[in-house]
Amino acid sequence: MPLSDHEQRILNSLEESLENDPHFVGTVEALKSSARSRQTRIVSVIVFLIGTAVMVAFFTQSVMAGIIGVALMFASSLAFTATLDQRRSTWRR
Repeated sequence: MPLSDHEQRILNSLEESLENDPHFVGTVEALKSSARSRQTRIVSVIVFLIGTAVMVAFFTQSVMAGIIGVALMFASSLAFTATLDQRRSTWRR
């Protein structure tokens, strides 16, 4: 059932007031950022475990494979740490 003109005006008014509320906008942005950083941390842990497996499984056969495993571990550690730093700076606001 479509909204009446009066209901549509009230809805538009509510939308405008929420868009102009800095506390509400900040809360929504923090939730989006939190979800993204959580996903990044999960992917970082998975990539770290894959890097560890590559290093352990193939280092005796190929030094290059071991180096690739270490590089994966290092890159995932940097990504994980970056999300933690970003999270700490969000808490300080």
